[in-house]
Amino acid sequence: MLTIFVSAQLHAQTEQQKTARPVQPQNVEARQQAGEDEMARELNLTDEQKAAFKKANDEYRTKAKELRADQRDEMQKLRTERSKAHRAALNADQAKKYDEMSAKRDARKAEQQAGKSGEKNNGTAGKKQGGKGRKGQ
Repeated sequence: MLTIFVSAQLHAQTEQQKTARPVQPQNVEARQQAGEDEMARELNLTDEQKAAFKKANDEYRTKAKELRADQRDEMQKLRTERSKAHRAALNADQAKKYDEMSAKRDARKAEQQAGKSGEKNNGTAGKKQGGKGRKGQ
């Protein structure tokens, strides 16, 4: 009887801890705004300080987005160089098969990207699709 009572109490405490967590906003902008609001509240920022924080955050996001775009371009150049080096090491039959394999991989990636953009459009962004992931490519 005592075991049942203690077990019930522990379960109740665990449930309270789970429900005590703040609800996390689902999209990036909402999470960012929630973080800014929490910081402003915790630091007791003035309206002027809030504006300075917002400006700094906006500038950071813009620069980070540009950096990611530059990195994507550089990575694409590296992948192209690697592919050329691969092809150079192959005979004609192997090169043909390599091109077929590359085309299949590119089609699979395009399909995955289309699925991801569809998720963003229907509100399910962030949910993982089944499959092998990066290691399986």
